[in-house]
Amino acid sequence: TELLARAAAERFLDVPISEERVAEITADMEKKTHNLLLIGMPGCGKSTLARQLAKLSGRPAVDLDQNIVERTGMPIRTFFDRYGETAFREVEAEILAEACSGSGQIIATGGGVVKSQENIERLRQSGGVFFVHRDLNQLQADESRPLSRSQSDLQRLYRERIALYHQAADFHISNNTTVQQ
Repeated sequence: TELLARAAAERFLDVPISEERVAEITADMEKKTHNLLLIGMPGCGKSTLARQLAKLSGRPAVDLDQNIVERTGMPIRTFFDRYGETAFREVEAEILAEACSGSGQIIATGGGVVKSQENIERLRQSGGVFFVHRDLNQLQADESRPLSRSQSDLQRLYRERIALYHQAADFHISNNTTVQQ
């Protein structure tokens, strides 16, 4: 498609366009249109980073967990307890697909989005995937999160998911300090 676009532009403008210029334009377009996707453990800071990055970049932030709450009309824990993990993952996959169909966004995913190979493929096709890693001893259990209510839950999730985060990620970010750092 780059060759066709180049040929069309050269014909329309009646000037030659170098391969280097095509590469610059393509890279610039990709920066503006690709999504930036944040994955990682519950409580690692994905939502906070997405909001901060949105302020700095002027891109819209999308929080998949927030979208799930809005779609279902109930807190995630309530939905999870009432309908189970399978139903939750189905809603999560739908909302991820919707978010990934947009462009130029910063998307904070839920911690378990990587449990589906289809989700991982969708993430990777949508843009750059950043694994936000926080040391396990810095993650806090949270009663509002259905699968990470205790430190032992977090340890179990970490063991189950760490390889999936690495598989899905294009980049790794250590988030053991403040959001500004």
